[in-house]
Amino acid sequence: MSKKKSYMNISNILSEGAFKNFLKGLIKGKKGLERDVAKHEKELEQNIDSYNNTQTELEKAISKRYGKKVKLGRISKRDAVKSAKIGR
Repeated sequence: MSKKKSYMNISNILSEGAFKNFLKGLIKGKKGLERDVAKHEKELEQNIDSYNNTQTELEKAISKRYGKKVKLGRISKRDAVKSAKIGR
C-alpha cells in the first residue's frame, strides 16, 4: 500500500510549485514579466480572433439553414479583459 502524501511535509511544499513560481517572479524582474505579459496578450488576441471567426461561421450557418441574416456581437480585447476582472 502506498504511503499517503502529507501536504505539510517541507519537501512536498517546495515541489508543489507555488514557492517556485514566487521565486521565479522575483528573479525574472521587470523585463521578464513584460515578456510574459506580451506573450499572454498575443495568446489572448489569437483566442479572440478565433472566437470572432467562429461567430462569423455561425452567422453563415444560420443564414444558410434558416434564410435569416443575423449579426452576433463581436468581442474585443478590452471587453475580454473587462469581463475577466473580478470584483470590479
